[in-house]
Amino acid sequence: MFSAKKKLSSIIVFLIVLQLNIPYFVSTAQKEPISVVLKNDGFFAENITLEDDAFHKSNTLIHIETWYFDAKFDNNRTIVFVYCLFQIYNKGFLLHGVYVYENATIEFIDRNITRLNYCTISYDKPSLLIGESHCIQGYIDNDTGEWKYSIRMVTKEALINLSFTQTAAGWMGTHLLGWWLAIPHFKVTGCIETSEEILQVSGTGYHDHNLYPSNVAFLTDGYHFGSFGGDQLRITWARLLKDHQSPEVFALLSEGESRFSLIPADDVQVSVHEYLFDHGKKIPKKWSITVNNENVNINLSATIIDAHFIKIIGVRYWRYHLQVTGTMQVGSLIEHINTKEISELLYFF
Repeated sequence: MFSAKKKLSSIIVFLIVLQLNIPYFVSTAQKEPISVVLKNDGFFAENITLEDDAFHKSNTLIHIETWYFDAKFDNNRTIVFVYCLFQIYNKGFLLHGVYVYENATIEFIDRNITRLNYCTISYDKPSLLIGESHCIQGYIDNDTGEWKYSIRMVTKEALINLSFTQTAAGWMGTHLLGWWLAIPHFKVTGCIETSEEILQVSGTGYHDHNLYPSNVAFLTDGYHFGSFGGDQLRITWARLLKDHQSPEVFALLSEGESRFSLIPADDVQVSVHEYLFDHGKKIPKKWSITVNNENVNINLSATIIDAHFIKIIGVRYWRYHLQVTGTMQVGSLIEHINTKEISELLYFF
């Protein structure tokens, strides 16, 4: 088991990690859920509103809040956006970054720090203005009723304009480690303009929004997380890694644009079949996710294409690019899955 001294060091490192834009899925709530609609093994899930995905006010001494978006494009490029607000009372700053990959290999990274007094943020809807340009603008289309996000980012390498249109039910919940909001599937279109080319892109995406506790390293030794599936069915899963204990696994199934359901923990199995050694650590190379009950049958296999390793003192983190294949069935609905996905693995030392 970690000593108290090591755990305290990990907490300090956790704050540093956030400043360098490494996304976590674990979080803690600063406002209570209005009404719990689903509960399973300590996790609560409920429907979300646009306001839930806005910035959250806090009266705590230290407030850390992040937004994460990723997109997987048809041209073998992928992109990850991370926005992290760090605030002590009414003073603070925003860390905003983008990671662009080509064929699962990092192409470029751009990260910046902006003081909050140069940012305009909304507590009523997902809206972030840095200087004169919107970085995030979330809204509901008046004509179609679709939930959309417009993301714009200007870097030294590129001008990025993307539109995310929600195609799966979003949810939020309070897990053992805190509060987490996720929308597991989008259609994504837009443009990436560089000095060499203008790329019109299309693909699929994922988004989550977290509020973080400072004591996360006391609650877990790390996590393994992902969201896999097709256009109709998605499974969002996580393994909480605990020293000398079996991982705690949970999963939530999204069906279409309006339905989600928790899967009983006893019905979910995440099995690692092959490992590799990377940067001194044994990490999963190939694993499967299976669910079998009277209404849900899921058999998915995930294999590494590449892994982007990020090391900071006290933390080891991998952002996986994966090939995911298999089948997902709910009742009479069956989807055959053959997709490229992004997944995460993190260990505290």
